[in-house]
Amino acid sequence: MSSIHVNGWFGGYDKLTTSLRMLFDEFGINATANREAIVFAGDSPNDAPMFEYFPNSVGVANVMHFKNSRQRHRRGSRQNLGDKVLQNLQAYC
Repeated sequence: MSSIHVNGWFGGYDKLTTSLRMLFDEFGINATANREAIVFAGDSPNDAPMFEYFPNSVGVANVMHFKNSRQRHRRGSRQNLGDKVLQNLQAYC
């Protein structure tokens, strides 16, 4: 089993723009006006725009390997990673 995958798309899409649109279109949430009420958890460099935009952002263990990562908080460990992520997300609730 391989952990390698490739993401590709045509157009000017990115995770932040698409997430903001989805939150509004599907849930009626204005993420721009409610940035403080949203917690984002990410695990890779392509999450950088989300880390920068949302003040309550958490980078899980994978992100610790990327020195230029911009998440507000680094959380998690290789052991019981799921439990660590859950604990950190609950801390924001």
